[in-house]
Amino acid sequence: CKMRAFAVLFTFSLLVFLSHAIELDFCVGDPSLPRGPTGYSCKDPSKVTVDDFVYTGFRVGGPTTNIFKYSVNFAFSDTYPALNGLGISMARLDFGVGGVIPIHTHRTSE
Repeated sequence: CKMRAFAVLFTFSLLVFLSHAIELDFCVGDPSLPRGPTGYSCKDPSKVTVDDFVYTGFRVGGPTTNIFKYSVNFAFSDTYPALNGLGISMARLDFGVGGVIPIHTHRTSE
């Protein structure tokens, strides 16, 4: 039983080496390359600039003139290359006076 548990843990520990992104301190996405299941391929580190880590999409609030009086601005790895490979996205929510987000659910991380 202990040997089987060791074999399973050993196998899973080897899976860590399958991701190239883990080898780097950062993996800025290169949208000119094909997108894979974990995001874009990493940009050549010598071509990475400070602009790859700056996202300006949150500087200005969105319009809150809809019926619920709110606005959402999203940042994904397509628009913010520094998020590549992290499995996260970011959002800015702006509410007008009396603004609400309607009750809703998220089935999975979509």
